[in-house]
Amino acid sequence: MDLIITQRLGKMAVHIDEENDVMESLPVDRIALVSFVINAYTGTCQFALAFGGVDSKGLFHLDPKRSEDVAMVTLTRNDKGAKEFDALFKDEKGNPKTNFTEEWFENLTQHILIPFAFQRVWGAKYPDIEVSLNGTVIFPPPKVEVVK
Repeated sequence: MDLIITQRLGKMAVHIDEENDVMESLPVDRIALVSFVINAYTGTCQFALAFGGVDSKGLFHLDPKRSEDVAMVTLTRNDKGAKEFDALFKDEKGNPKTNFTEEWFENLTQHILIPFAFQRVWGAKYPDIEVSLNGTVIFPPPKVEVVK
């Protein structure tokens, strides 16, 4: 899943080969899902989204300057409603899902995680953030009306 921020947030330097002391300068223009825990029985799940960049080898690096801006998104059965939560995290028999496809993660990220992270964590600090997934804008910056 390739989540790209249209306007980069900054730059960072990373070691890509410590043994030979090779470094790269990376734009901070990516969001990565860096952690997730799903407990379908208790009806809770947590997802961590972080800002960073991708090196020439394709490896994501967390931006140390924005490590405090990791968005911890927690969803509960009470937040989403039992039917919607179970549809996301349980199989057709009612057992916890154990196989999540890339398409499932992309859909969850586009429709739930990115909007939630913006609303609860990033919106005040990064009001103009625009996110694209596989070349398509999935989260345009909200339009703010100026009252005169």
